[in-house]
Amino acid sequence: MAVKCPDPLLSVASAAVDGLILLLVPIVALSLWGLISPRSQWRVLASWSYRDPAANEPSDAAYLGTRLVNLVIIGCLVWATVGLANLEKPGARAGATTTPTPTVEATSLAPVSTMAAVGGKELRAAFGVDEASIVRPPVSAQPPDSVPTVSVRRWQKADPGDPPAYLSNALGGQSGTWLVLGVRADAPPVGVKVDEVGFEWVSVEVHAPCSESCRTGSAGDYFLVPVQVQVQRIALNDGAVFDGTRRVAP
Repeated sequence: MAVKCPDPLLSVASAAVDGLILLLVPIVALSLWGLISPRSQWRVLASWSYRDPAANEPSDAAYLGTRLVNLVIIGCLVWATVGLANLEKPGARAGATTTPTPTVEATSLAPVSTMAAVGGKELRAAFGVDEASIVRPPVSAQPPDSVPTVSVRRWQKADPGDPPAYLSNALGGQSGTWLVLGVRADAPPVGVKVDEVGFEWVSVEVHAPCSESCRTGSAGDYFLVPVQVQVQRIALNDGAVFDGTRRVAP
């Protein structure tokens, strides 16, 4: 799975990393000064505040303590700078490598099975509908181009060990963490693409037949699309899921 993210987000993230690195440079310089020559640093930065600097100059033990503190600070800052620099490298926002979600190459429109979601208060609270169908189309690195993408209306996290009531046994025998994507379409979705970006974002594309009235209004049927994510690397929050162009509220 290729790791992608909307371009504006990458630009903002890169600018923020650059700013943090620039902020750390003078702090590292001051810490090096305190490590190499704490006496001259004190005389330049602090002695002016005393009427008799010579009588108030720190002892040798105090200077030694200053050296040790600055050594610890430098170590922490170097570690942080290297980590921030690595975040700017393509493909390194999730660490040194990206972990792909298992995919199936979808080159044709394979039929998918559906099952009715269990209606009730939990379904309405999560997705705002009274009826929905659960469908698990193939997760693919290349969904069929002939079928358009549809907007993800809402999403919820799901644990197969303790699934929400509306999923019934749709995730039976599964493990890990799943997202349940809510979409409206004229027919069941035929393909899904999932890209996980670092600790922050999940980008999804759901491909399903959808007319203009389906895209702009409430026409069409409501489908719940469960997809698995690598929870150990994704810190999901309210703004963590994108459907290619926009954030999707859970």
